Amino acid sequence: MTEAEYRKGVRQVEDRNPGEVLLPALRTGFTRVNVIYLTAALKRLPAEVEAAAPAPARQDTVPSKNADETLKALWAERTRLFGEMNRMSNHFHDCTTDADRAANSDAIGKKWEEIVAVKERIRQYETTGEVASVATDEKFPLPEYPIELMKKIASIRAMISQAKKTLREAAELPDEHPERQKRIQEGEERLTYLNLYKGHAEQKARPDIYD
Repeated sequence: MTEAEYRKGVRQVEDRNPGEVLLPALRTGFTRVNVIYLTAALKRLPAEVEAAAPAPARQDTVPSKNADETLKALWAERTRLFGEMNRMSNHFHDCTTDADRAANSDAIGKKWEEIVAVKERIRQYETTGEVASVATDEKFPLPEYPIELMKKIASIRAMISQAKKTLREAAELPDEHPERQKRIQEGEERLTYLNLYKGHAEQKARPDIYD
């Protein structure tokens, strides 16, 4: 991807999906990491623009006055998560290196996953009257003992570093390479999963800090 193509892509994201959580990073300029993020943002334009983060005016929506305590609690969690994601987005202005911006983008991606999960629980509760359980044990298996759990967190962090390296290498392949897009997609999916895994592990290890 050339710098001109990058600028054109950023404009497309701004025009068609102004709620894209990666826009603050993309606006910082043409870098290898941002090319990866732009590729992901462009993939979301056709099918996921409706699922992108709502504009600020919609983030403070509240349930009806007749909502019960469970629904109010779910909406309160939704509002809290949006507030945290907005603060993370504002932090892009303080990032001075690609590594800082990449770490902040990872954190935003993780927070958006949490928001999507809460929105789905709200939808299900409004439809069925029951709160969907959050089944994470099978997808993110974690040991019970603290020492083993800390080892697991260290292992996940090492895997995240390796996944970032693999993703960078995939992005550096020539555009005509037959495996380039496949490797980038697989790398993005792997990195998203590992960041979520790390979040669950950290939450279990120190809930007082990571809440």
